[in-house]
Amino acid sequence: MKRYTVLIPAFQPDNKLVGLVDSLCLRNINVLVVDDGSGPNYTGIFNQVSDYGVHVLHHEKNQGKGMAIKTGLKDLMDKDDLCGIVTADADGQHTIDDICYVISEMKKHPGVLIIGARSFVGKVPLRSRIGNTITRKVFHFVTSLNINDTQSGLRGLPKELFAQLLTLKSDHYDYEMDVLLNLKHWGVDYLEVPISTVYIKSNASSHFNTLSDSWRIYSEIIKFIGSSFTCFLIDYGGYIVFNLVFLVSPWLSYLLARVISSLVNYLLNRHVVFGDGKKNSIVKYYILAISVMVIGAAWVDLLTMHNVHSILAKFSIDIPLFFFNYKMQQKYIFKK
Repeated sequence: MKRYTVLIPAFQPDNKLVGLVDSLCLRNINVLVVDDGSGPNYTGIFNQVSDYGVHVLHHEKNQGKGMAIKTGLKDLMDKDDLCGIVTADADGQHTIDDICYVISEMKKHPGVLIIGARSFVGKVPLRSRIGNTITRKVFHFVTSLNINDTQSGLRGLPKELFAQLLTLKSDHYDYEMDVLLNLKHWGVDYLEVPISTVYIKSNASSHFNTLSDSWRIYSEIIKFIGSSFTCFLIDYGGYIVFNLVFLVSPWLSYLLARVISSLVNYLLNRHVVFGDGKKNSIVKYYILAISVMVIGAAWVDLLTMHNVHSILAKFSIDIPLFFFNYKMQQKYIFKK
């Protein structure tokens, strides 16, 4: 018989956790709760959970949602009759019907990661609406995957994926994003299923830290922007010096400035942004860099011949080339 367990990472929960466990047990669903270092003030809550016959694992200190999920995965790894788990939040944002729906979809689609996707209609807190929209757009740009709810905590994780899930280094809210970022690398299919959009007191119970956790989620692209901006200053500074100070022609100024900035850009992207240690990546990088230089130089030369200012001509081509550069480097040159 196929068996599934609902894994609930909990940090300083209230009685909603008890109600959730009660409802799950009434439907004969196996439950595992991980206390992520909530402290002695929450012992009573977890004792009530244990009274239902539910196993509770404890972290002595708060280690993050990702680590709590990994602790649960390790505990369930050797269960021979287990087919997968469903992760659910402890604050009541996931309904019993939605949890059961995800389980039913896991049974229909073995080996597929199921994502409970909220519709974000009606009275949705502004922070959540904006945050999900931005994250969805950035995620699609980085991965080319169309996932509508990248921040959903209600997910069905097949047992075949446990080993890969435990290899991820992230431990906090970035863990859930890292899972999605690795789907293509792992060759794992995903399926989004519609669930209710529930926010309690405008999502006040959320432990998501807007600044620190957003940095964890967007760190690669933010570092790429920083690397590009640094080289932008070098590139434009060199272009201005060559073109306006030494009176070198616009197309040659473009090439000379780009050679200098591209070397700096390669070193930053290899060691800071993408962390790729392969030596042959410089060959692929410069094939891309030379192609971009030829396109950029030709465009600048064409526009300046039609009386467009050389600075404006360069700016008009660098914006689309920025996005093209990121996708090519992320997908082909510094691919993890």
